[in-house]
Amino acid sequence: MMITLKLWGHFTQFLPDGAEGYAAEVEVPDNATAREIAELFGVPFDECRLMLLNGITHPSPPVWGDIRLKEGDAIAILPNIH
Repeated sequence: MMITLKLWGHFTQFLPDGAEGYAAEVEVPDNATAREIAELFGVPFDECRLMLLNGITHPSPPVWGDIRLKEGDAIAILPNIH
């Protein structure tokens, strides 16, 4: 399925080739969780702080394993800020 992946801060280094700025249209497995998507692109999960799914904030990384995405969703992942 196709989704929009947005990575902020130093996470932009994990975007695939062809990304524009901080976002890319990517193909991921059907019903993938937010955590699986982060891992698929090499985003270090222990450094994740905040996720937005279609503009709705999900601040608790442990629950991301329960959030399944669907075709056309947009996910943004932000790192811890030091």
